[in-house]
Amino acid sequence: MSKIRKFRYAFSSSPVVLGIDSACMPSWRAFLGCWALALPGLAAAEAWIVTPELNIRSGYDDNINLTPDIERRGLDLTNEKGAIETNASVALELATLTTISELRARARLDFISYKQDGKNDRDTDPNDNFDNEVGSEDNQYIDVSGRYKITPINDIGARFGLERKYTGTSTRGFNDRISETLLEDGADDNQFATDTDTGVSRVQVRRERIQAEPYWSIGLTQNTRLRLQYRYDDTVYGSGAEDARLVDFTRHRSSVRLEHSLTETSRVFFAIDGGTFDADTDTGREFDELAVRTGYRYNFSPISVVGFNIGARQVSSDDPVTGENEDDTGAIVKVFGEHRGELTRYTASLGRTITPSGNGVLVESDIVELNISRSLSPRFEFRLESEYFGNSAVGSNSDPRSDRDYVRISPMLRWNWTPEWSVNLIYEYQWEDRKINEDLDAADSNGAFVSIVYRKQNEIGQ
Repeated sequence: MSKIRKFRYAFSSSPVVLGIDSACMPSWRAFLGCWALALPGLAAAEAWIVTPELNIRSGYDDNINLTPDIERRGLDLTNEKGAIETNASVALELATLTTISELRARARLDFISYKQDGKNDRDTDPNDNFDNEVGSEDNQYIDVSGRYKITPINDIGARFGLERKYTGTSTRGFNDRISETLLEDGADDNQFATDTDTGVSRVQVRRERIQAEPYWSIGLTQNTRLRLQYRYDDTVYGSGAEDARLVDFTRHRSSVRLEHSLTETSRVFFAIDGGTFDADTDTGREFDELAVRTGYRYNFSPISVVGFNIGARQVSSDDPVTGENEDDTGAIVKVFGEHRGELTRYTASLGRTITPSGNGVLVESDIVELNISRSLSPRFEFRLESEYFGNSAVGSNSDPRSDRDYVRISPMLRWNWTPEWSVNLIYEYQWEDRKINEDLDAADSNGAFVSIVYRKQNEIGQ
């Protein structure tokens, strides 16, 4: 059994008990103090897991900005622009593991170049509102998460994320969805993996986002847990945001979740969520959110799980013109399933949720996600990533520019040349239909890429 699997088993079953119960009674001030007590334990890690990664990808996309054709005065004006895209991505993952703690960090740098018509740019028209002159991009991502088991039934954790990328990069799916899992505790309560701001603007504007999500899981009894969670999301756009009609925003969300295990393989929960969404616009529009949810999950085995969340939400906001308060109510739903076998892995989910938009409003998003991995032989693997979302601005007076439907389907064939090196053939189809302008047809694009990936996991320590 590897050190990683040993850690996961120890963390979920019989960890070492520290004599600090009195110092970690349920209060947010104690939450910070317990993390301070956790740091020495992290330094005494049983193992360091160091994983460098290099991904070089190049290919052609026949509509690099996912731009629709325009109908004017009875004429179809083709506005699509193809380009050769080359992407070099360097990443490093670090993990330190003990029987009572876990700390993981991942940093990634992307360097992207576009070449069209013999030029190192997107050959843009200065009067074209759908794209912007960009010869290259550099994007940075940092994700840090950790958890610490205070007692056998009490633990704390947090996640911190930082990203600096361009809005146009959102139309290019580059993350490894197959590696994401719903099997761990609390994972089914997370947001959908889909970024519903994908393609909200075709203008290349720098987007900087900071996310922080601490939680405290308190064991009330052996079968009942109380989970306190807070999420902070601050998004800032750079030069060109005003022309692209993008606005900075800040979102705060708090959640109280009571969970009870019915059996060793099934459990139910009840949760109350509240928060605010503040868009940095001239009108200073704010949204207040409140939701009540319940859910159920069932583990068929250690590698298979299904479940659902269902509830109701209310969003209140002041009309920026009249100043009158407006309430909007709706349903929140999520149905999910996951299986992680030796040969086949899949994650599927569908539902409706509330997400923030760079247009300065909250949107109700219907989301469907399906990610599949199938081992064809010891060296060949087939993967499929697919997602759909349909956005509708919340409130009758909200800006409808976020209203749209989006689809992305990306099959991939992987050849594992060696345990560390692989070669991938990737096809990516995207489709988008915006609702705001009847002159705009639905846009689609086809991309074909070849990538070479190096990834090696190293265990350092005992």
